[in-house]
Amino acid sequence: MTKNKKILAIDFGSKYIGLAVGFPSSGIVLPKGHIQNNLHAIAAIKEVIQQNDIAEVVLGRPLYPSGESSPQEKQTLDFYHLLKKEMTIPITLVDERLTTKIAQQTMKSFDFSAKKRKELKDEFSAQLILEYYLKTIPNEQ
Repeated sequence: MTKNKKILAIDFGSKYIGLAVGFPSSGIVLPKGHIQNNLHAIAAIKEVIQQNDIAEVVLGRPLYPSGESSPQEKQTLDFYHLLKKEMTIPITLVDERLTTKIAQQTMKSFDFSAKKRKELKDEFSAQLILEYYLKTIPNEQ
């Protein structure tokens, strides 16, 4: 991971794919919206990568709290392999246990409406995935 470059986080969902961009040098992570999970998703992600000078991608890996594989994990791993075929930058799988639940609870505590929580949960989950990743990677000088 290069500190001066940006990282794109992806929260893969069956309907929507949440995105967030992080700046390792500052530790700042910003939500980047979501895209529909359809046949154009990879092309849309490649466009985000190109437009934002992304050097690395982190993809949330959905596991049960126990660490066991979840039903969503297989779909996510299939998506991971598709991304790896299409990308030349590193792609890292990151444990995303409970990020969606935490995202929902946090937004609820800030009195976001149910509609707004539904609209923002994917990108907020991606933001949490990337914040976790940036806290756990070795500090590079």
